[in-house]
Amino acid sequence: VRFSFDYFTTEHNMPIGKLFLSGSCALFAGIVEVFSKNLDMTIERWNPVQNFKLGPDVNTEEIYKNAGQLAVALGLALAEYD
Repeated sequence: VRFSFDYFTTEHNMPIGKLFLSGSCALFAGIVEVFSKNLDMTIERWNPVQNFKLGPDVNTEEIYKNAGQLAVALGLALAEYD
């Protein structure tokens, strides 16, 4: 990952300042700290539903608990409205 970031930064002359983790692996205990230490940058677990207005019948606790795993499904759903 470090080599990929270094390549991107060199080729595009743009620094990478933050990395968002999503998916099941983002839920591993300590993963944010490992990435942060090894990449020397800000790492966050991505919550793709943080700005969504959820309906009254939606179990928001369950949605927020599994939000990182919903990234691909939400992207596909939103692509339908593009």
